[in-house]
Amino acid sequence: MLGAGARGVTGAARAAGTAIALLSIAALASACDGSSAPTPSPTDTLLAIDGAGAGGSDGSGAGEGAASSGEGSASSSQLGAAGTCPVGRWVMDNESWAAALGEMMRAEIPGAEVHVTGELWLDWNRDGTYVITARSSEYVMTGSTDGSSFVQTISHDGVETGAWAAASASAYDLVAQDQAQMASAVSITAGGVTYAPDPSELAPEAWTGRLEVVCGPEVMTTTATGDGGSLSADFLPRG
Repeated sequence: MLGAGARGVTGAARAAGTAIALLSIAALASACDGSSAPTPSPTDTLLAIDGAGAGGSDGSGAGEGAASSGEGSASSSQLGAAGTCPVGRWVMDNESWAAALGEMMRAEIPGAEVHVTGELWLDWNRDGTYVITARSSEYVMTGSTDGSSFVQTISHDGVETGAWAAASASAYDLVAQDQAQMASAVSITAGGVTYAPDPSELAPEAWTGRLEVVCGPEVMTTTATGDGGSLSADFLPRG
C-alpha cells in the first residue's frame, strides 16, 4: 500500500499525462492494489499523451502507413539545421523537455518540478525508419499532493527502433516496432514508501502516433497532441 498521498501522485500523473515524449506519455503506475500499467517507452513518452493520439495503441491506424511505407517521404520534409529535417541525427534538448513536462505537471500539481538528465538520441532515417538510443535518460518529478511530498522517476537505457511516414509537409506518423533492447523503469516514493512495479509486469506495447515537426536553422521542434493536451520537445543536431 502506498497510501492516499501516493495514490494522489499516480492519479495526478495520469491526469497530467506525466508518465511521460520523442516522440510523449502513457499511464504509469497503479493504485494501492499493486496493479500497474506498462512502463512507458521513449516513444510512449515522446508521442503519447495520456495514451491518446493519432491511431491506436494496437499499431492500427496511422502506424500501418508508417510500417509499410518503405522509403519515408523525405521530399516533403522542411529544410532545417541538418539540411533535410526531419531526416538526420538528433539529440533531445533536456531543458526544453523538462520545461514542457513541468508545465503539464503543474496544471495538476502546483509547484511540481521536473529534472531531465542523460541523453536521448534520435536517428531519423531517410529509408522510413528511426532509431531512439537512450543513454541513461532519466526524468525525476518532485512535488507535493494530499499533504505528502513525492518523487517519481522514469528511466530509459537502450535502443528502440520503429518506422515513420510523412502525413503532410510538417506531420509524421510513427510506430514503435522493436522495444526489446530498451530497458525502462518507474519508481514512486511518497510518505517514506517506494513503489516500483515488478519487471515482469512491465511489458510495453508498440505505440503509434503523429508528430508535428517544425524545422528551424538550429533546432527541430516536435509536438504531440492528444486528449490530455500537447507536449513539445526540441532536438538539436548531433554531430
